[in-house]
Amino acid sequence: MREYESSILHSNELLLDNIGPIRIEQLDHNAVLLNSGWRVDGHILAEKGKELCEQDSSLYGIQKDRDYGKRLGWGLVNHLVECHVKDSTRSLSTAGLLATNAHGTELYLVDTTGLYPCRALAIGSHAKEINACLSKVEFCDMDVEDGADKLLQILRDCRQGKGNEKDGSDGNEIWLIPHESIVEISMLNSDGKGIKRKREILLPPSVEKK
Repeated sequence: MREYESSILHSNELLLDNIGPIRIEQLDHNAVLLNSGWRVDGHILAEKGKELCEQDSSLYGIQKDRDYGKRLGWGLVNHLVECHVKDSTRSLSTAGLLATNAHGTELYLVDTTGLYPCRALAIGSHAKEINACLSKVEFCDMDVEDGADKLLQILRDCRQGKGNEKDGSDGNEIWLIPHESIVEISMLNSDGKGIKRKREILLPPSVEKK
């Protein structure tokens, strides 16, 4: 895989007037963590990730080696497990997607059960529908900008019910996201030269489905 991109949509929280920190947190120059679940717990996990990155730099130097992503990921997993088993702390109600680009791009699912390498994965609300679309896309043939545009299109199509045979008549929930919701995107170049972040309106009012 040459390059990878990560994005998340969280309805009712990512509004146009929201300029504060959202769901994707930069841990250092080579890693970002996208969290799902309780927002406060996700922030706690991200803060632990930043601490682990500083410790890693102290031990191994600023230049990252090939095991950097796995070390960071397992450090986050261990923290989740420690919070779960210790009597003095509570379990963190969060899971995360960790993306690193120290040596090529890597994506991992982080939760209390372990660290899992991924090609493309959605977590959180309506992840099943989005993952069904992601499984049909070959991101290796795209650069990060094209990949981000494709992810946005998948979200728009799922939001508008395209490609979904279920119309809610059988009692299934219909996915409705306010048109003022926005998407936060972080893009990691495979050459390890930093992280680009941007935000996009998911569905402008002018193209809102009637």
